[in-house]
Amino acid sequence: LAGLAQKQPVTAALLTVFLLSFIGVPLTAGFFGKFYIFNAALKSNLVWLAVLGLLNSAVDVCAQFLPPNTKVVSTQGRVVSQQHDYSTSGAKKERPNFPMVLLINEGSASGAEIVGGALKDLHRAVLVGETTFGKGSVQNVMQLPDGSAVRFTTAKYYTPSKQVIQGNGVTPNIRVAVMPDQERALFALRNAANVKPDDETKIIKAKDAQMLRAIDALKGVMTYAQQSAPKAEAVKK
Repeated sequence: LAGLAQKQPVTAALLTVFLLSFIGVPLTAGFFGKFYIFNAALKSNLVWLAVLGLLNSAVDVCAQFLPPNTKVVSTQGRVVSQQHDYSTSGAKKERPNFPMVLLINEGSASGAEIVGGALKDLHRAVLVGETTFGKGSVQNVMQLPDGSAVRFTTAKYYTPSKQVIQGNGVTPNIRVAVMPDQERALFALRNAANVKPDDETKIIKAKDAQMLRAIDALKGVMTYAQQSAPKAEAVKK
């Protein structure tokens, strides 16, 4: 998942990206707005989806991976009317239960932070990267008689575990820092013409520390799940 970056364009490694199920196939880079998002053939079980920073969009994305009627975010202000809970839809439908890793950084903001905070708090995904931007406030605009306006904060967003997003951001489970010069180098490499799947794989292995760590974490989750699964017993004849 990729949220709107509030600071600057970021490379694919620094986006909020879902890695679902098996890794080990060549990844191809696609360009979406200012962001690179990893995409792959359906057979790879790798899925991407963009979240455009809107509250409803963030809740809808969470609903793709969480049970019905699950609270994913809440708002709290000074008065009761500013207190709201936002939950996934009550519609019963099949939801994927793939192991999941999210890549986040300081450019992940607003709706991306709602999704990341919810999936982290509800133990649905492992977050890898750096602390997010910290944009989680509800603001209103008051028009003044002279034609100007005042924007003011009336409430703040909270994750399911009551962590305030505004000013704090969402912290990753596994911190992997990337320096600005590394970001620029990755952006330049992925922005080059005629980037092939094999080239993307080489870029990840040589330059993209966050993506490598995310893949390792995902493989670890999958290995643990396999080892913890009940073993079949031989049928006695």
